[in-house]
Amino acid sequence: MKPFLSTVVNKIDAKGRVSVPAGFRAAVKDSSLSGIICFPSFSENSIEGCSMEQLEALSDMIDQMPPFSEQRDALAASILGNAHELSFDKEGRIKLPELLISHAGMNGEVMFMGLGRKFKIWNPETYALQEDRLAAMARESRDGLRFGGTS
Repeated sequence: MKPFLSTVVNKIDAKGRVSVPAGFRAAVKDSSLSGIICFPSFSENSIEGCSMEQLEALSDMIDQMPPFSEQRDALAASILGNAHELSFDKEGRIKLPELLISHAGMNGEVMFMGLGRKFKIWNPETYALQEDRLAAMARESRDGLRFGGTS
């Protein structure tokens, strides 16, 4: 699968419809779903997004946990229980459910941010408040990146 790349701000209409960036649509072009999967982030006021195949991989990771553990059930409920299959319309738009719009505080514009195998959808103003913290965290973490097992 092609990675989700770039950051794009688009308008969300009164019905909750928003155009998904062309690069994001291209990344899921060969997916089993003609659309994307979205669920509320459990760590931020944003929306997590991915392909159906990535959601299946997350489900497989959850299935590796002890079947009746509280941690497994918490992750399954947070991710799988709140996931929405959002199909593209003819114009490449999706309709965000009110639950997701409310969780992320969407109001007029949304920001799609590619993160490789997944992406996030933010209220641009909310992200702006996080940007410095995330940039500092990236600087602190950069030494952990490796190319093909080398530093």
